[in-house]
Amino acid sequence: MRISYRHWQPDDDAQLWPMINSVGWLSEDRYARKFSDLGLLEDSIVVAETDGEIIGHCLTAIRTLIHGEARLRFGNVGQVLVRDQYRGQKIGAELYARTLKFAEDHDISAIWLVAHPGRGPAYEMYLRRGFEVVQGRMAAIGRAEPSPTDLEVRRAQRSETRIIANLRETFAATTSGVEDRNTDVSNGTEWHIVRSGETPVAAAAIRRVDDLQTVASLLYATRDDPTGYLEAVVTNLKLKSFQLHGSPRGHLVKTTPWLPWEKRSGENLIYIVSLERLFHQLAPFLRARASEIGLGSARLTISTANERLTIELAGEQVGNTDPRPGDTELRFDRGGLASFLFGTRDLGEAVAEGTVTLGAGDLDFHTVSAWLSPFDHCDFTQLAGW
Repeated sequence: MRISYRHWQPDDDAQLWPMINSVGWLSEDRYARKFSDLGLLEDSIVVAETDGEIIGHCLTAIRTLIHGEARLRFGNVGQVLVRDQYRGQKIGAELYARTLKFAEDHDISAIWLVAHPGRGPAYEMYLRRGFEVVQGRMAAIGRAEPSPTDLEVRRAQRSETRIIANLRETFAATTSGVEDRNTDVSNGTEWHIVRSGETPVAAAAIRRVDDLQTVASLLYATRDDPTGYLEAVVTNLKLKSFQLHGSPRGHLVKTTPWLPWEKRSGENLIYIVSLERLFHQLAPFLRARASEIGLGSARLTISTANERLTIELAGEQVGNTDPRPGDTELRFDRGGLASFLFGTRDLGEAVAEGTVTLGAGDLDFHTVSAWLSPFDHCDFTQLAGW
């Protein structure tokens, strides 16, 4: 049997839709409109076929994550499917190899996806290929208790996308893992804006999940208590019960301990495709952070199992350079860099455990941590595709 791999063609959907529909991820109409997502390109979808039959499918969308002053270019991998009778023939591995080629072609620094332990071999395959678990997923189901509120909640209009974008920037000031635009690919998502008088103070993405109206995303300033915003959404939309999505290190979960939060299936995994590309994209963030903490110059070598890179801060310039004797070196031989950068793992704890090593140099781990990862919270529910 000869298996070939190629990019998606318009007449593929007749075969692809039954495969997509079998796992219940999205509607036929939404899949037909997939290229309305600005993150999908002509070469975003790869299919595997034999004798004219499509037996595998993988989609990679380009996403931009707000990371302080920087914008990180990520690939969001989803809808990885292989027909049951063709599993065990390394088709999934080859589809993933095509994803890496897509990343190289489109300046993508890291790949993000959700994988489920215990649901086939994919999860273990990703770990073997260098992905690291960055964050799990949580949800809470509550009974609605409408209460008087001075806040107004209205469905967002097309002309109000800038309001949501501004709230997204506000949320991202203290929270990592936030997309720069609305790219939710699920069915029936509607954004609602919460106002105090004329001032927008929050935005909620509502959609139906598991037969429950669900607040899939909530954008707000994390100096605020989100409880009032949730109550306003529940009251104004007349919800009888509701579900919330969140992440273990997310502000929403931390500030609503009274809700019955539970771990849900699936984990957020990240693979750094290119350390050089990632830190090139991080440069605006590193410049701004250095100014905030009063760091005038520094040389730091970052090492992973696959790559080694030296960053030099000189005045207001940040760039890559060749290593020198005496540079501070931060080693992540067993993974952990993505978890550290996104604020889901404390550097001091990792160094104390010996899972990360900090070599001798001018920078201690407090300075390194303050420079590279100042985020108070991380919430990957702001990425598309719960």
